[in-house]
Amino acid sequence: MNYIEVIGAKHHNLKDISVKIPRRSFTVITGVSGSGKSTLAFDIIFVEGQRRYLESLPSYIRQFLKLYEQPEVDLVAGLPPTVAIEQRTSQAGPRTTVGTLTEVSHYLRLLYARVGEPFCPECGERLGYTNLDTILANILERYSGKKALVLAPKVRRRKGFHRPILEKALKAGRTIVRIDGHLREIPPIPDLSRYREHTIEVVIGEIAISLASKSQLENLFREAFAEGQGEALLLVENEEIILNEKAFCKKCQLSLPEPDPLLFSFNTRAGVCPHCGGLGRIEENVCPSCEGTRLNKTARAFRINGLDIGSLAELSVKEALSFMEGLKFSGKKKQIANPIIKEVLAKLGFLVEVGLSYLSLNRSGDTLSGGEAQRVRLAAQLGSNLTGVCYVLDEPTIGLHPRDNALLVKALYQLKEKGNTVIVVEHDEETMRAADWIIDLGPGGGKRGGQVLFQGPFSEILKVEESLTANALKDPQRYKLTSQARKPASFLYLKGASAHNLKNIDVDIPVGVLLVVTGVSGAGKSSLVMEVLFENLKRLEKGQPLVHLRELRGAENIRRTVVVNHTPIGRTPRSTPATYVGIMDHIRKLFAATPEARARGFDASRFSFNLSEGQCPHCKGQGQLKVEMKFLPEVYMPCGVCRGARYNEETLTVRYKGKNIAEVLSMTMAEAYEFFKAVPSLAKPLKTLCDLGLDYLTLGQPSPSLSGGEAQRIKLASEFIKGKRGGTLFILDEPSTGLHPADVKKLLNLFHGLVEKGNTVLVIEHNLEIIKEADWVIDLGPEGGPEGGEILYAGPVEGLLATDTHTACALRDFFKAGL
Repeated sequence: MNYIEVIGAKHHNLKDISVKIPRRSFTVITGVSGSGKSTLAFDIIFVEGQRRYLESLPSYIRQFLKLYEQPEVDLVAGLPPTVAIEQRTSQAGPRTTVGTLTEVSHYLRLLYARVGEPFCPECGERLGYTNLDTILANILERYSGKKALVLAPKVRRRKGFHRPILEKALKAGRTIVRIDGHLREIPPIPDLSRYREHTIEVVIGEIAISLASKSQLENLFREAFAEGQGEALLLVENEEIILNEKAFCKKCQLSLPEPDPLLFSFNTRAGVCPHCGGLGRIEENVCPSCEGTRLNKTARAFRINGLDIGSLAELSVKEALSFMEGLKFSGKKKQIANPIIKEVLAKLGFLVEVGLSYLSLNRSGDTLSGGEAQRVRLAAQLGSNLTGVCYVLDEPTIGLHPRDNALLVKALYQLKEKGNTVIVVEHDEETMRAADWIIDLGPGGGKRGGQVLFQGPFSEILKVEESLTANALKDPQRYKLTSQARKPASFLYLKGASAHNLKNIDVDIPVGVLLVVTGVSGAGKSSLVMEVLFENLKRLEKGQPLVHLRELRGAENIRRTVVVNHTPIGRTPRSTPATYVGIMDHIRKLFAATPEARARGFDASRFSFNLSEGQCPHCKGQGQLKVEMKFLPEVYMPCGVCRGARYNEETLTVRYKGKNIAEVLSMTMAEAYEFFKAVPSLAKPLKTLCDLGLDYLTLGQPSPSLSGGEAQRIKLASEFIKGKRGGTLFILDEPSTGLHPADVKKLLNLFHGLVEKGNTVLVIEHNLEIIKEADWVIDLGPEGGPEGGEILYAGPVEGLLATDTHTACALRDFFKAGL
């Protein structure tokens, strides 16, 4: 088939829609927040592709896999296998790095194991060949008078039963072996776990070391070296001495083992730094033992062109690419190294293509932004050479400066040109213009969304009158400078900011304005705002010394600092928008004040589904029950007693203006605003939530179902509702995430409202619609990583347009697009 056809989709808020998506094309699904974009792309297309694949597997295997619920859709036809590349930051732990996510680290470990040169971990000298006489003299000098076991290594960190190796040793008359560090006699030959790594050494003999036993010791060593392929092991009391004819330091009298790829991994016992456990840090400080490389001394003793693998991983992608391009080998090493280098260069090249050249290979996965993590996974997929796959991406332009958008679009086109279908949920205008096909959902969010307003090429969408997307693209005001040009009331003065790549810079942070900090990815925006400004304001409050900063003045102009991020407002279904912003308390009091509630003796606590007196006893106020089904996905069914209402029967008999408490919680913010218009304590916060574009959310919607952008806007609304006094510094990192241009306007209105109340709003942002509205801009750069960390411009936004920075160029191009 030439199309993926979705027929009769009724999942979540979709209104029985049907769409056709061309295969082997680049499609953008757009629409206002809550219109059903993610439902169509992820909950139907991606999930249905995954579900079909998993259903083809045997039921025994399916019980170990995450199974997906069947989406509500009549038919999905022409669907290839699906892969989702989402903005998941939480799934990557501190042991995951950019190198491991893209598999660059796996190839580097193989390269170092095969062509790495050994250097002494003590004196740093190059290790070389030695003769048996030198090794003997060293052992006699150091261990004379002690008993020792001489062993030959046979298997090092390999999975399997290894029975043939043990049988061969027994046949050769060896009756003692050391398996995984424990000595044991054979026979019997032990049954080893097939799926665990094992290390096996054969005991060649036991001897008391002395000049008299020199000849016997020499013979044992010859046998051990012969069986261990040039390597032997000596156990003297509690000490373990590696002996290697090919890698020996005559000065320090020590050897290194033959390397294998596992030695160069900080996630294995072989390579991990014993002090920090492979995390590179002890508490908040860099580990003094491994200097942040996460690896032990032995792993760091092997070098290529003077660089050990830990130091190579500390380079940026751009620097690592340059290093790998400069590697030259000859003879046998060339045959081994060239195919590995080719793979590494390709993977590093893909990271550059998606605008991540500034990231270091050892950057922890849990420190990446949502957009960075998504693009790392995109780079990994570009290197996979799969074809005939449907890739589904969630706003890949997040965290990307407009300068780098073209790189991202080029990468998506590469995926398409390999014969894949690329579906992107996106609001970015440049990405929409580059797409082969556009699907626009709307006209509103929540209950007012879920309809197809347009499907076809981009050139046709501008003709659709009822589309907010088309209206935003046609709006000439959108392409003009709209700053209110407020003058700062005062400043915070930062002297000598030096976190990460910041070049010991002095920065003046204006107070009482809308301030946008911008610059290309990796320029140092988060380092300046979060690790210098926010961290030191906290430290001043606690009386602690400054970090990454020489001096901070003007903090008395800030009463408090609030970071409004994308983390969930609650982690359980018991948390809802109504409880978070505090309107649930007012609603409960209203119900408790009704004549019926007073007659029954119900107080406000009766109307909480978290307390036993009011909640349904069957589902304990959850409204649904989890049903475990063997070999099938878990299913959540509405509670059979309360039918999803969460409350018991007596509580539901109480009505306010004809509605019970469950019916009120199922209202959208817009419906609730109309319902409670006459109650100021409820009307005001509900109007704020509606003005922020959250009118489609329900009061009782479970918090875990909210997107990061929705959670951030609810936090902002909460602050706006509660904030009586000014003097607060609000810090937001990319608040335009997940926002349609129509919703960005609503967000900006709230920012201006906060500033008018005497607060300061500091936004880290790439979105040009927010930058052009700023009173003050701080532009960092000129590039990312080591080439960033400088102030390129600081002042009113009009002045930025007179400069030649990447942000200024992007802003000028944006204004030209409206001509």
